[in-house]
Amino acid sequence: MFQKFNGVRDEDLVFMYKETKNDDVEMELIDRYKIHSKKLAFELYQKYRFTFQIEYEDIYSIVLANVFQAIKSFKNKLNFFKLWKRIATNEVNFYVKDLPLLQFKKQYDIISTGRDESGTNYVLASNTDAEILKEDVERIILKSKVNFTEEDKDIYILLASGYSIQDIVNETGLKYNHVRTRVNKIKEKLTSILFNS
Repeated sequence: MFQKFNGVRDEDLVFMYKETKNDDVEMELIDRYKIHSKKLAFELYQKYRFTFQIEYEDIYSIVLANVFQAIKSFKNKLNFFKLWKRIATNEVNFYVKDLPLLQFKKQYDIISTGRDESGTNYVLASNTDAEILKEDVERIILKSKVNFTEEDKDIYILLASGYSIQDIVNETGLKYNHVRTRVNKIKEKLTSILFNS
């Protein structure tokens, strides 16, 4: 960081940069927001890493790159930090929505699926890790207001265990199109829960 910018507010630096495109001002802003970016990227990574196939470095790159988007969008009387954080978080949310769900094939082993007397599908796991996963899913769902059916929960456990849509069809006897639709709905529900938590 440059000594000459000590005590200069972010907002003033942004106005300087927009007017002059000065390299020193640009470097000062990048240096300041590297620290903020690492913190925000870590928070977002912790939020999504157990559900989506995501890397910390990808989130960090998106978050830091959005400093320039925030500079472009900045107007008088705004708080630059808040503007940047909102833009960066929204960008990461859009990025995450296109990611595949995390797979746990090596950790979880589903031994049986079927239907109980009422016709409801069920999933049996051969180890406690899969049971813990199911408990975590139920805990997240209980905290949210999103309607997650028992079938959704069971399909998610199979997905998290590394099953493909065709594998789930084979295990449960459900129709392929039905499972594919449920998988898309599950992903929407999970992202809704995570983005609002």
